Amino acid sequence: MMTVEDERVIKTLNDELDRKIGGFPSPSLNIVEGPNGSGKSTILQQIAWGALNRGLRVRYLTTENTVKSLLSQMESLSFMVTPFFTKGTFRIMELHTRGIVWDQNVAKYYLNVLLDFIKRDKWSQAFIIDSLSYILIKAKDDDVLDFFSTCRNLTDIVGKTFFIALHPYAVSQEMLIRIRSICDGHLMLSIREMRDRTFRILEVLKLRGANKATGIIVSFEVDPAFGIKVLPFSQAKA
Repeated sequence: MMTVEDERVIKTLNDELDRKIGGFPSPSLNIVEGPNGSGKSTILQQIAWGALNRGLRVRYLTTENTVKSLLSQMESLSFMVTPFFTKGTFRIMELHTRGIVWDQNVAKYYLNVLLDFIKRDKWSQAFIIDSLSYILIKAKDDDVLDFFSTCRNLTDIVGKTFFIALHPYAVSQEMLIRIRSICDGHLMLSIREMRDRTFRILEVLKLRGANKATGIIVSFEVDPAFGIKVLPFSQAKA
């Protein structure tokens, strides 16, 4: 039986990950930050899987995949999302940004179009963006701040939960600090090597309202047959 506390939390349905992190408060505004290949998309897909199984309506905006390839990628990780997609509780949008000649005006246009859509979207309860980096690189700081501030307001007023991926190089360090301060959750991903083994690191730098302490560090690999495989040398920061 789901408790009131459970209803306010999005679990990933990865037992080890949920045991260490404790789930994501809902509603909340979260950023998932990391370089190429660090596992941002896999983490977002795991979160989407958990949100769908909790009964939430999930909208997934991808700049990295087509609808077909995203469904295929998720199912290859054992996230069997096609029934949710067919039923209509999982909606995928493609935003093709590669090949566009970006400048401040183009970036502003795309941010405004996306923001207008988000504000009019009464359907979704969880909105995932993977990723916002291409648009942010050339955007003015004021436009970036307006985007995240509006998402903050929608979280507080409407109760929508956001997970937004971005690369650290997409905005200035000063702007990153401001974005992080607006958000409830801040996940940082990185790539590490140990001897001949490459793995990913997930750091929970901030998770306002969570029932677990922040500062959790989780080491993981992506198993093609299982998804996220948490490694035994995960830890908590001192």
